[in-house]
Amino acid sequence: MIMTAANHMHGAEFVAKFRETSVIKQGETAKSHRKQIAKNENRLAELDKIFRSLYEDKALSKISEEMYEDMSFACEQERSALREKTESLQSELDAFNADS
Repeated sequence: MIMTAANHMHGAEFVAKFRETSVIKQGETAKSHRKQIAKNENRLAELDKIFRSLYEDKALSKISEEMYEDMSFACEQERSALREKTESLQSELDAFNADS
């Protein structure tokens, strides 16, 4: 099929609009990722404090060994999940920045 100048111009406008939309969405996604990374980092700091407090409570015999193990396991599971999610979000941000 032969493209006329009008069709070609329309196609060029479509590509330009698509790129513009893509850049806007990528910027919104990057902003959302940065915000989530900050939240994750804050929660990781909170979990570190909780873990230290648990350890102190165990050392001072304020909680049982079983309670310490259960709570520290749950704390470590959450920390691990947050770290993985943060690394994934950061990788996506790095890819966005490489594309820019």
